[in-house]
Amino acid sequence: MDSRQTIDWDPADARTSPTSSTEQVGEDTTGIVGVSPAITRVRQQIVRLASLPVCVLIRGETGTGKELVAQALHRLGPHAEAPFIPVNCAAIPEHLLESELFGYRRGAFTGADRDTPGLIERAGPGTVFFDEIGDMPLYHQAKILRVLQEKRVRRLGDDVERPVQCRFIFATHAPLEYQVRHGKFRKDLYFRIRTPCIRLPALRDRQEDIPFLVEFFLQKYRPLLGARVRDLHRQVWDFLLQYPWPGNVRELEAVLASALVEAREATVLRLEHLPPEVRAGLDEGIGTTDRSESNLWTIQVPRLQPLAVVRAEFERQYVRLVLQEAGFDKSRSARILGVCRATLYHILDGRRSPMVKRTPCVNPPRPRLESSDPPGFPCTDLESPRPGARTDGGS
Repeated sequence: MDSRQTIDWDPADARTSPTSSTEQVGEDTTGIVGVSPAITRVRQQIVRLASLPVCVLIRGETGTGKELVAQALHRLGPHAEAPFIPVNCAAIPEHLLESELFGYRRGAFTGADRDTPGLIERAGPGTVFFDEIGDMPLYHQAKILRVLQEKRVRRLGDDVERPVQCRFIFATHAPLEYQVRHGKFRKDLYFRIRTPCIRLPALRDRQEDIPFLVEFFLQKYRPLLGARVRDLHRQVWDFLLQYPWPGNVRELEAVLASALVEAREATVLRLEHLPPEVRAGLDEGIGTTDRSESNLWTIQVPRLQPLAVVRAEFERQYVRLVLQEAGFDKSRSARILGVCRATLYHILDGRRSPMVKRTPCVNPPRPRLESSDPPGFPCTDLESPRPGARTDGGS
């Protein structure tokens, strides 16, 4: 196991004579476990927004707990007794989404034998949680935007509009700004839901919370699985703090549950109880904890394809990773990559092949700098010469 930067922590710190089990695992009324500054800010945002009648956008990587935050917003709000209805926009088939959300009138389609309210109506004054809103088809995005603006809904096949009382919460792991730019997400809906926004940190960015999460999951799964584990070996603690957790809290929970099953009658959880694929993942550098130090990224390319196709796909995936690392700051990403912003967009669109040979100019024109170009990287590879400029080397 290679050495990586870890925090200085004593396992006993998570079990220091608490007055209650919630204090012991760094949990409060929000149900969010942890004591890091990032999680503290998330808690404060939840408490501040819970009582306000506004839409909320929750952003974070897969497995960071977006639905848990949405449930906390509902539970701490003024209509906690009303329904909380989660809608997975990626799971419901497109042809069923409209009838599920808005309902339908009797006879609207084959099999519609009675008037049926949709999920939005059934929520009453409660909460409708749209998980992975970035995966919703554009057609339905327009309908959601109208509901947000008009506070009314029309069932499929009906001409009567009914008032809407529910609160809407949205969540996504996708870069909505990128999707808007490329026509995959409506700009007007993006501007309508982008604030207020709660951003959830990745688990690798809040290592100090791992001991409290471990204690929380041990308390949860010990009685369920009949496990006798009361402590973790120091090697296990070191592993948990070094592993990058690409699946975030969800992956940590699954790993601990699997380890408790493997441990059986053991009272101390050891390294060999952890899933072998997880232990191998750390040795192989999957999803590094500190990307600035190791610079290890996993990029998948098509097999048995022409070199030009493989290079183009590698470029696109690498640019996306740099964009994510740079917080989707296009100018900063362009500076890191050493290209202009136009080149960056063309790579993402798949319109630029790295195998295309460019004929050099004998007397190339002076490159035209634009305000959007990052300093030191003028856009020369995609722009056409200015009218009248000689590119053939003539006098």
